[in-house]
Amino acid sequence: MIGAYYYDRDQDMDAQTSMKAKDKLRTTSLYGETTFRLNPQWSLSLGGRVERETQRRDITGGPGTQREGQAHYDIGETLFLPKAEISYKYSPTTTLGASVRKGYNAGGSGLDDNTDKVTKVTTYAYYTYDKEEVTAYELSSRSTFLNERVSLNANAFFNQYTDYQAILNRRFTNIPKGESYGLEVEAKARVTPKLTVSAGVGLLDTKVTQGTASMPDIKGNQFNYAPHMTINLGFKQRLDRGFYVGGSLNRIGSYYSEITNDRAATAGGYTVVNLNTGYEDARWGVRAYVNNLTNRNQLVSQISVAGQYVVGVVGAPRTVGVTVDYRFN
Repeated sequence: MIGAYYYDRDQDMDAQTSMKAKDKLRTTSLYGETTFRLNPQWSLSLGGRVERETQRRDITGGPGTQREGQAHYDIGETLFLPKAEISYKYSPTTTLGASVRKGYNAGGSGLDDNTDKVTKVTTYAYYTYDKEEVTAYELSSRSTFLNERVSLNANAFFNQYTDYQAILNRRFTNIPKGESYGLEVEAKARVTPKLTVSAGVGLLDTKVTQGTASMPDIKGNQFNYAPHMTINLGFKQRLDRGFYVGGSLNRIGSYYSEITNDRAATAGGYTVVNLNTGYEDARWGVRAYVNNLTNRNQLVSQISVAGQYVVGVVGAPRTVGVTVDYRFN
């Protein structure tokens, strides 16, 4: 397999009194992958991606005021991201695998506001952060049972990060070294010809293995936005004449909003229930849904600003809607 990818974004991000910005992003990549069948049970896949990304960003904060600040960011970088995977067909219904791959998140820039505790004057400060790189190791298992009516998939993973992008004092900051490891298990069963149920659980542990020069004491802390456990349950019941009803339950464990692991910045720890019903055939689909059925408060993050107030992000309240789909086939 050989392919190419191109993405081009050019946008203005203007807020009348606080921000004026122009943002340009261009990404081009070539990727390929091939699989060698070593024998009837073993196979080896090798692949990779060469990616070129350019960013240009010009930001003015507080334009025309005494607190005006400017940010200029212009960078281009080319990376090679290899991957390798070996798989073993243990039985006609079970395949085991192991893989290693490189990945990254692009760097960027920001214009952060800071309010002096004494004077109450807000000024803008420009900052940049570097790309994040990761080497990801994974063991996997894929199985089916009962004539493929039941499937069970599991992944155990270990990730090593360099310049991990974390939230520190409301800014994206590169953490020199970090790691994460965990387990994901997902099961799906066709209980009857018309009823399908699913369940999944994710376990995650994260750790900073090298702190920054200014904050070496964050070594040993957990990553921000990294819940120890996530759980999801779902079902879909097909009815007569193309109608169906379904639902899901998603549990997000608690986590820290900042990598300082300040207990006052704890978020997460909520459960969301969604329901839907609809009709579908070979071409048409109509679906009515209720997301966050119980109207549960969802605290996604909370971060203290200069010790004066807290900025929080919450999830969507109960939402009701209808979607219509048409397939051209």
